[in-house]
Amino acid sequence: MFVKQFKLKYIIIIVMTNYFERRFNKLKNLLEIDETENTISNLQNYIGLNDYDPKKGAFSISIEKISGKHAVQLNMKYTSNPFDLKKYNIKDLPYEVNCLIYEFLPETIELKMMICYDDSYPFSGPSWELLECNDKLTGTNNIQAYYNYIIECHNKTNSSTNWSPAICIEKDILLFITKINNFEDIKMLRC
Repeated sequence: MFVKQFKLKYIIIIVMTNYFERRFNKLKNLLEIDETENTISNLQNYIGLNDYDPKKGAFSISIEKISGKHAVQLNMKYTSNPFDLKKYNIKDLPYEVNCLIYEFLPETIELKMMICYDDSYPFSGPSWELLECNDKLTGTNNIQAYYNYIIECHNKTNSSTNWSPAICIEKDILLFITKINNFEDIKMLRC
């Protein structure tokens, strides 16, 4: 009796760990990425965030599978340029100088996060962790604390009572993006 229970538990753990691999490979197949690749670099196109508007900004999203773990590293970059010096030049300056100044104007927010999937995935939600937060925004002090709070709230949403096994990796990332898609508000705070 004990041997049968042990074997059953062992088989269930093997099946659960394969779920992460299957879902990650399914995402790669959807995006037509080679099976040997561990990096997905064009996720913003699949999600539908590929339209670039200099005033609203642009997303760049990549996922890298961490070898030896059931985890991925999510790299997100948001870039916006509030003023277009190429279109509206500074008076009495040559166009080339305006272009050089223009390179320093974009405001960016770069986030590196790790999403960990435990052995009971997809029946329990992943846990998110902020690894790094860099920004080129003028006058913001506590942006890392803000994103830590958002991730904490997202982890609570992914708790066992609110999580659904039907949520795929890319859908969970999209859900997270909807929570942080307020970059214009962050720039307005200027804490």
